[in-house]
Amino acid sequence: MPHQEHRQALPAGTQLREYDILRTLGSGGFGVAYLAYDRELAHHVVLKEYLPGAFATRLAGNTVVPTSPKDEANFQWGLERFLSEARALAAFRAHPHIVSVLHSFRANNTAYMVMEYAGEFSLQQFLDGQGVMTQEQLLDLVLPLLDALETIHAAGLIHRDIKPDNILINDNAEPVLIDFGAARQAVGERSMSLSIILTPGYAPFEQYHHATEQGPWTDIYALAAVMFRCVTGKNPPDAPARMETETPLELEPREGYSPHLLAAIAWGLQIRAAERPQTVAVWREALLRESVEKGSVTHQTGVNVRGGLLGGKRRMMTALLGSVLLLGLAFLGIAALSSEKTTEPPAVAQASGVSPTVPTPVAVTAAPESASLPASALPEAPETEASTPTVPEEEKTKPDVESPPATPPAPIKPTTDVKSKSKDTDKSKGKDKSKTGSGKTQPSGKSTPKPPQPPIYVMPSQPRNTSKPSGKSTDSRDCLVNPNCHP
Repeated sequence: MPHQEHRQALPAGTQLREYDILRTLGSGGFGVAYLAYDRELAHHVVLKEYLPGAFATRLAGNTVVPTSPKDEANFQWGLERFLSEARALAAFRAHPHIVSVLHSFRANNTAYMVMEYAGEFSLQQFLDGQGVMTQEQLLDLVLPLLDALETIHAAGLIHRDIKPDNILINDNAEPVLIDFGAARQAVGERSMSLSIILTPGYAPFEQYHHATEQGPWTDIYALAAVMFRCVTGKNPPDAPARMETETPLELEPREGYSPHLLAAIAWGLQIRAAERPQTVAVWREALLRESVEKGSVTHQTGVNVRGGLLGGKRRMMTALLGSVLLLGLAFLGIAALSSEKTTEPPAVAQASGVSPTVPTPVAVTAAPESASLPASALPEAPETEASTPTVPEEEKTKPDVESPPATPPAPIKPTTDVKSKSKDTDKSKGKDKSKTGSGKTQPSGKSTPKPPQPPIYVMPSQPRNTSKPSGKSTDSRDCLVNPNCHP
């Protein structure tokens, strides 16, 4: 919508429900657009007012009325089309390249459409300052708009007024389609006012004749005209003038532009509707034919372009998101390695340089009668006969020889108390005295002593039974002889 003051626009400071009018954004033959502030949600919005200048005017008190009684029917019929368009556009609220309609309401005997505020920088302003676009800039602009058109065409709608003024560049450097002209088209056809619905140079020939069928090819012509302006810096000729001569509109070869792209733009600008692409998908494929052959397609069927007018912010956001993702993956990897180290089983500790703890072998020797240990302090003998040593009878009468007591494994402590030790010692001494009489050693037949038996090493195979023995206690010497003994 052109940025010009409307003679009957609402003044700044006007309140409509929860909205405060700040200023006029633009106006046309169909209505007025205002920048407003939503007091409840505390953000800016755009208010679009239904005010067809061909058959309506504003009275004192902001009320809008038909210009004459004969215009009443047209006014009411257009009002219903305006509200119907608002409801239809509300379904595309999630699309990033179609202006979002948030709400609609009636007031001042007319209707208002509340839309998102997508900024005020239009493609027309860019072209006024820049003149033309590079091919990368052009494709980066057109590909999102093709997606938007494909969405609204699938819903049975047509924009009918695509031009540089109705393409905004938002804060994210992305194009947004605004100011749909379906309701304008309906009102214009009913009132026979072509100035309401047409923009010379961008409207195809079928929009000049009500009987001609319109469809997706109508929007394709208008977007091709926008591309023509971006490449050449000039508006295309009006459709009626072209129809008189039926001269094809061709674009001369230009440096930096693909011949396939220029040919596809000319195809979209064919004067006869039947000779144009009939769907957005077919036209997109023609626009990107050379890019598809080179394998540079990344935007659905679009090319990988992110520079120029629209690419800077998106490239920066993509790099930032990629860095955050890499940092997150690195953090997860470090955490996984740490958890593996903390949960490593003891058997693996040897590989990391730490020697595992192995129980010390216990040396067991034949204890003399005078220095016998309590039963609980000796290691358990294996239950098999093969592993139990046999002591000759002569060993029982050998003189007492001092030998160090066997050292039990470190983790196991004997539980026999001091009193039991003293009792066992006393019994042992009593037996010695009974055998030797007065305590003297009886000589044996041969004076040559036998060599001492080598110590027997037994690895503890099961935990020692530290419970107190019940019943009669068994001497440890007997356990060395009897394999079935359990001290």
